[in-house]
Amino acid sequence: MDKNERQRKRYAEDPEYRAKLIAKNTAWRQKNPGREAIREREKMNSEPGYRERRQLARWQADWKRIGFPSIMETYEQKLAEQKGLCAICKQKSNRRFCVDHCDVTKKLRSLLCHQCNCGLGFFCHDTGWLHEAGAYIDRWRAIHKAEDQVGSAGRRMSQDPTRHWPSASPRAKGAREARVARVGARVWRRQPSENPTTSYTPQHRPQSRLGWMSPLV
Repeated sequence: MDKNERQRKRYAEDPEYRAKLIAKNTAWRQKNPGREAIREREKMNSEPGYRERRQLARWQADWKRIGFPSIMETYEQKLAEQKGLCAICKQKSNRRFCVDHCDVTKKLRSLLCHQCNCGLGFFCHDTGWLHEAGAYIDRWRAIHKAEDQVGSAGRRMSQDPTRHWPSASPRAKGAREARVARVGARVWRRQPSENPTTSYTPQHRPQSRLGWMSPLV
């Protein structure tokens, strides 16, 4: 057992030594304001790995303060069970995983990467919001996929940039059906005559290759 370990053990077991050491450190900080921050900054810049050890110590202290003293053992156990992957996205992370816990039961759940843990926090751990967000993404992906298919079909059939191609969204589909019902299935088509500006006869409107009726076809 080295000197530091003996001091830590004595600090934990001897209340008189602990009170004496706390009073000594408090007096030194009052006598040297700002010196502790300067010394901390010098250690971070000079000692390799000091920043990581300091962050890990603070992380363990935070979990111990809210009632989980053996958080590091729990972390290692869950990391082995999850095979080093996030419990949601099933991906590895360059950063230390977050230990997720339930805000209602105050119990630990699984290890999550930083993005997944922040995502749950932004949605306030509300399952209804999460389901709605998933349905929203799937709905718009389907709409965009249908629009891309219509656009690619139009480019294959015609290279005319002035020709109108319908949208694949549900609102545009309803507008097209209402327009067909309102205008009807007959248009005016020009017939050869001596005066082409005045000679028109009704003809049945031809159907386009996309299967919809448009006066622009």
